Parts: sequence; C-alpha cells; structure tokens
Amino acid sequence: MNPLIVKYRLKIAAKAAAGRTLSLLPRPRLTAFPAVTLFISNLNTRYPLELTLNSLVRNTRYPNYTIWIGDNASTDGSLAFLESLRSRQSNVMITSSGEPRRHSDWLDDVFHQVQTPYWVAIDSDVLFLGSDWLADLIFTMENKLNLFLMSAEPKITLENYHDPYSGGIVDTAFVPSTWLFCVRTALRERISASFAWSKEGVSPKTGNPIVYDTGGKVLRAMREQNLTYDVMPNWFTMKYHHFGSLSWIHEHDLPNAYGMLKRYQSEDIKRRVLRGTNVAGWRVKPPRSTKTTKKGRA
Repeated sequence: MNPLIVKYRLKIAAKAAAGRTLSLLPRPRLTAFPAVTLFISNLNTRYPLELTLNSLVRNTRYPNYTIWIGDNASTDGSLAFLESLRSRQSNVMITSSGEPRRHSDWLDDVFHQVQTPYWVAIDSDVLFLGSDWLADLIFTMENKLNLFLMSAEPKITLENYHDPYSGGIVDTAFVPSTWLFCVRTALRERISASFAWSKEGVSPKTGNPIVYDTGGKVLRAMREQNLTYDVMPNWFTMKYHHFGSLSWIHEHDLPNAYGMLKRYQSEDIKRRVLRGTNVAGWRVKPPRSTKTTKKGRA
C-alpha cells in the first residue's frame, strides 16, 4: 500500500481516538437544546455521502436536530440510499432539485427558508469522530449571543491559487470553512448577501483576480455591518475529518489533477465501503434507530 495512504489513515485513526477522549472531559454543557438543521447538498457523491451520514447519525448525541439533504438529480444511487436512511431516521428530510444546482444556491435557500434557530452546513465528505461535536458548536453560539457565524476551522486567504471553478490563477478572499460552519438564523434579518462564488476586482499586489468563494461575500457583508463571526478552537478539529481534502491538491501542476484525485478518492472510498470499512479503517456500522439516536447526553 502507498505509504502516503497509510500515513493518512493513521492520522484519521489518531484524530478519532482524540475526539472520543475529548468527549469524556468534564466541562460546562448545554442545559437546553435549541433546534438545529444540518444541511448537506449532494451530486453523485453516493459513497462519501454514506460515510458522512452514517458517521453523523452514529456520532451525534445532540437530541434536537433535523438532517436536510438537497440532492441535485443524482444518478449514482444516492436517492435510493437516502430513502433507505429516511425509512430508519424520522429526522431526515430530502429535497430533490430535478436538475444540477450550485452548492451556493442550496445554501441561499437554507439561509432564507430554514425555521430553526441555527443551521449547520456540512459537505458530503466529512467524517464525524466526536459525539458532542454539534453540542460544542451550539454551546459556543449560545454563550456568545452577538455571534452570527461560526466556522469549524479557518480557511486562509491564498495567493496564486489554482481555482477549480475558473481554471485560472486567482487570489481568494477569506471565507468560512465551507465543509462545516454554523449560522444563527437571525443573520438573515441583518444581511441579504448570497453565498455564491464571485470574481470581483484585481489584487494590486499580485494582479490576480480576487475571488470570493462560497460564503466569502456573506463574511464581507457581516464585516460591513460589524457583525461577529468566529472560528472554533483548534481542538475542535479532533471531532471531525474533512476527508475530501485529498481532492484539492494542485501542487502537481497538472491541468487534470483535480479530476484525477477526485476520481481516485471516489473509487477508493467505494472499494473500502464494499469491504465494510470506512476511511479510518474501522467497520461501517448501520445507523442507529431514531429512538436510540435521540437518547443520551449531548
């Protein structure tokens, strides 16, 4: 086996152990549990989506959440899997667009339509490792009432970035970590910005176009309104793993590097799912029933 793959799996296994240990440490906890909507959009990511949702259901003790999946007319069996999940989990809602949509279009819909006090955007390639990850996010939001958006981790500004959307070299403006962030729903009463990707202006330093990736314009509007956003502490990254990060390696400087890595990731995950193991190397267990999921402390 490739040593880099071995190193990668050991890293996830170590994070999983750390995430479980952190969940056991005594600390202040929520006494009330406001409703939260967890949103995931999907376009033919059947196998990463299964790992994401199975780990989410298994490792989320928070007792008051709904999972909303927006599917972009997938043709890879995603809908059959989602319907099977919904038959076991009463807190799952599925919306099918009938045609492909941008991820940001879905986020704009959630931003304007969701009725719960909080919503969390999740990519379809996130493995959850610590059972109180959601409680930690909501605890932070509940104890900072002026906080409107919380990212799981920082996503730094990059110069000379090979952008997969445009195919060009750009500078990216600061954006939330789009694979996992939490929004206070009341934010929509303060700003009307879209989560859409956009190219606005040119950097005087590099001469590259300045790109606002998903959520970048929302953060800009928040800054203009003096609204607070923040990033979770470093220890929070032990509660989850964004395994799709393998697909964003562009150091190879190949025009098709993105497609090659994405295809490898998809096939590798598919093989491991068929073997009955997940990206960390442990067994894929079926999701618990809704009744069991909603029990236990957050």
